[in-house]
Amino acid sequence: MELHGYPFTWERYPGTNKWVEIRLDRAIATSSWMHLFKDARLINLEASTSDHSPILLVPMAVDGLPRVRKQKFENAWLRDPVFSTLMVTNERRWDEDLIKDVFLERDANLILAIPLADNNVDGWYWRKDNEVESIEHLFLDCSFAKSCWITAGISWNFNDQMSFRDWAVKEFNEW
Repeated sequence: MELHGYPFTWERYPGTNKWVEIRLDRAIATSSWMHLFKDARLINLEASTSDHSPILLVPMAVDGLPRVRKQKFENAWLRDPVFSTLMVTNERRWDEDLIKDVFLERDANLILAIPLADNNVDGWYWRKDNEVESIEHLFLDCSFAKSCWITAGISWNFNDQMSFRDWAVKEFNEW
C-alpha cells in the first residue's frame, strides 16, 4: 500500500554523516480487500521514540483527518526532566498537558484513552480480545521479538530492577 506522510519508517544514526533512512514497515492487502476498502490509507505517524515510525492503517475515508506533520520526535527531549515521561508515575496517570502539547489532538486522545496498569511503571498495556499484553512480553518474551533481537545482535535480557526505557536506551546505545 502507498504510504502517506514521511516516506521512511526507519532510521539509523540521525544527525550524523552516517544517517540512513529507509522504508522497512509496510502493509499488505489483497486486491479483494482493497476493493472493499477503496479509500483506505496507510499513514506514517512519525511520533516515536524508537528508530521506527508507527504506521496507521485507516480503512475508510475520514473527513477532517489531520495532515501528517513533518515534525519528528527528538530522542534528546527525553534527557529533559520535564519531558522524561508521558505519565505521572507517582499518580498512575498520563501527563495530559504534555501529551496534548506534543501530539496532534487525535493522537493525544488515542494515547490518553490507553489505560495504565496498576503494577510497575513499565506495566503499560493494550487490550485485544480481552488479552493483556505487557511491554515486557511484547518486546522481550515474544518469540518473534526474540528472533528480531537475536538477528539484530541486541540482548533481550531484561533486568527487573531496570525500567523499560533504561533498558532500551542501554541496548540501543550498545547496538
